[in-house]
Amino acid sequence: MRCCEPLRILSRKIVLMLLMLGALMADTKLVLKRSVQAGEGLHLAQVAAIKSDDPKVTAYLGSLAIPSVYTADGVLTKGEIAEILRNSLIDPKRIRFVGERVSILSNEPITKERLENLVRGYIKSHYKDIRIKRIAIDSSKPLQGYRIHIEPSSESFSHIYLKIVLTSDNKRLLKRASVVVERYAKLPVAVRDIPRGSIITPDSVTYEKRRLTNSAQKRELPATVIGSVARTSIKAGSVIKPYMVTPDYAVKKRKNVKIIYQKGAIHIELLGLALDNGNIGDTVRIKNLSSNKVLRCKVLQNGVVQYR
Repeated sequence: MRCCEPLRILSRKIVLMLLMLGALMADTKLVLKRSVQAGEGLHLAQVAAIKSDDPKVTAYLGSLAIPSVYTADGVLTKGEIAEILRNSLIDPKRIRFVGERVSILSNEPITKERLENLVRGYIKSHYKDIRIKRIAIDSSKPLQGYRIHIEPSSESFSHIYLKIVLTSDNKRLLKRASVVVERYAKLPVAVRDIPRGSIITPDSVTYEKRRLTNSAQKRELPATVIGSVARTSIKAGSVIKPYMVTPDYAVKKRKNVKIIYQKGAIHIELLGLALDNGNIGDTVRIKNLSSNKVLRCKVLQNGVVQYR
């Protein structure tokens, strides 16, 4: 008989839902409370006054559980309640809402240790490739009955500054947190010795997470080093830094190129000197060596440009 119990419960819920479909067409209203104390097994009846002509509707709506994921930030919004209703196969458009949000006040004392754990969680969820070294928070005696909200204030390369806003029904307190961090990024590392002037191939490079030493290092990271030319000899195990490589341009500055001029049946080829680096499709300056005039040409292929 136990194997049929889930089916019996499901059938009872379906019947109840069918009974309510017509009732919800009546005037059903949810009046959101300003605040409630957090607790285990929070239900809709605890966060809103439910007014309906049908007691079955009132009872059913009041029994809907509020998943903790909706109250983790200390606020339950009208939109989140509407989502809970939709997940229960109830159209929230048939219900009138009064109020926009409910503050969920924690019963757990707010201690410095708890704030540090919340800050740690905030950093991990909002920042990538960061290791926390130290957290400093304004000290005070333990508090109770406040909602906690963390928001960014400012940051530098080695510090992240946060504001911790504590609110109750009639009070608002502000604390500040300073977080000392180390930043990391996946950097290109040479798998083997790479001679100067050679093309960097995929099998000669791997990417490893390494600690960054300054903010400029993060900004200067090349998008990719594959296909670049080594400007200097690179030892195996070394991080490949921007100054060590240069793109393998189709047209290289201070190198001779072929200039092509094509118009109808006229086809002319000239010798030129590149004044810029450029890849295929780029427009670069080329000096015509026969006239010394500077032309703007489109790069067609390695060592070949077209003048229009």
